[in-house]
Amino acid sequence: MKKKVRIAFILFTLISFSILFLYNQSQDQTDIYQQIAGDALIQKAISDRIAIIIYIFAMVTVCILYLVYEFYRVMYHELADRMELLDASRNDLQTAYDSVAMFFIEIDDQMTIININNAFSEYIGRMKNSIIGQRLQSVLDFRENSISVITAKIRESFERNRSERTEIDEAGKVYEAFIYPMNAATDRSKRALLILNNVTTLRATERQMLQDNKMIAVGQLAAGVAHEIRNPLGIIRNYCYILKNSSEYDRAIIEKAIVSIEKAVDKSGRIIDNLLDFSRISSNVRETVNLSKFLQAIIALEQNVLDRKNVRAAVDCDEDIEMVTAAEALEIILINLIINASDAMPQGGDIEICATQNEDTIQILVSDTGTGIPEDNLGSIFNPFFTTKEKRDGSGLGLYIVYNETEKLGGKIEVESKPGKGTVFTLTFPQQRSEENEQ
Repeated sequence: MKKKVRIAFILFTLISFSILFLYNQSQDQTDIYQQIAGDALIQKAISDRIAIIIYIFAMVTVCILYLVYEFYRVMYHELADRMELLDASRNDLQTAYDSVAMFFIEIDDQMTIININNAFSEYIGRMKNSIIGQRLQSVLDFRENSISVITAKIRESFERNRSERTEIDEAGKVYEAFIYPMNAATDRSKRALLILNNVTTLRATERQMLQDNKMIAVGQLAAGVAHEIRNPLGIIRNYCYILKNSSEYDRAIIEKAIVSIEKAVDKSGRIIDNLLDFSRISSNVRETVNLSKFLQAIIALEQNVLDRKNVRAAVDCDEDIEMVTAAEALEIILINLIINASDAMPQGGDIEICATQNEDTIQILVSDTGTGIPEDNLGSIFNPFFTTKEKRDGSGLGLYIVYNETEKLGGKIEVESKPGKGTVFTLTFPQQRSEENEQ
C-alpha cells in the first residue's frame, strides 16, 4: 500500500509538471496570437488560465495531503515500534519479576492485589488470576498479628510516601518485609510494592556468627575473670582458716570473717552473672534500660582486660537517660568496640564512652587514643573477615557484627580516625518510647 501511494504521487507530480510546462509553452504562443486575434481568443485564454489555476490548487492540495499521509504514516510506525519496545520491556520486567525467589506483591491503597510474581503464586498454591483483585488480608496466609504489622507499615508508607521495613516471625519462619511506594499516574490509585523475603536461614547464621564472636570475647575475658574470681576465693579460704583457729568467744573476728566471706561470694556471683549474661544467645526483645548503669556494667565486665592492658575507661552519661533497645544486641556492639579500642592501644591509653539524648535520637560516642585507622582502610573495616590484626588475634567479624546489629536496631554507625591520634565511633539510634515498643 505504501509503495503504491508513493508511485501514484510521483506519477501525478510528473504529469502535473508536464502539463504546466506545456501550458507555459502554449501560453507564449497565445500571447502572440492575442495581438492579432479578437475577443473570442482572449476569452478562451482567460478560461484556460482559470482552469490551470484550479489544477495548480488541486496539485498543491494533493501534495499537502500526501505530506500529511507520510507524516502520520511515520508517526504510526514510530508509535508501533515504541509500543513493541514497551511490550518487550514489560515482558522482560515480568520475566525478571517472576524469576525472583522473594514474594513480590503489588497492591493499591485499599489493600487490593494488583500483581504478583510466580514465587508468591506458588507459595499460596493458587493461579495468578484467582489472586489478583483479592484483598491482601484474605490471601496472605499469615497470623492475624503478622498481617496487622504488615498492613500498618503499608498504610504508613502510603501516608508518608516513603519506603518502610519491618521484620515478622511467622510460625517459626522469619520474614523481612519491604514496602516501596510506586509513582502512579494521576488517573490511577496509589500503589505500593510489598516484598517479603524469607530470611530464616540468614538470621540463624547471623545469630550463630554473633554467638561465635561472643565466645571469642568470652575467651579473651577468661584470664581476667579467672584472676578476679581467684581473689575472692583466696579471701574466703583465708577467713575460713581464721574461723577454724579462732575462739568461739571471739565474736568480732567471726563477724568480720563472715562479712568478708559474704562480700567475696557476692563479688564472684556478680562476675559469673555478667559472664553468663554476655555468653547467652541474643534475643530481639526490646526493653527499657538506664543507659548510664548499662554502660557502667559493660565497663565493669571488661575492667580486668582493660587493667591488664593499662587502659583507662570512663563513662560520660546523664543518669536519667533511658533507652528502649535490645539490650543484648547493644551490649555486643559496645563490647566489640571496647575490645577493638583496647587492642589499638598496646601501650595503654584512654577510652571514653559519651552518651547524649536529643529529641528524636540517642547518640553514643566511643573514642580512644590508640594508633588510629589508616584512611585507605576506613571503607573496609565493616566488611566481614577484614582485619589488620594477626590471624590468632582477630577474626575480622567484630566490626561487621557491630554494623549489622546497629542496623537491626534501626541505628547508624560512623567512624572518624586519624593515624596516631585515635578513633571515634559514633552510634546514633532513634529514640523510642516504651509504649511504642509494646504496640
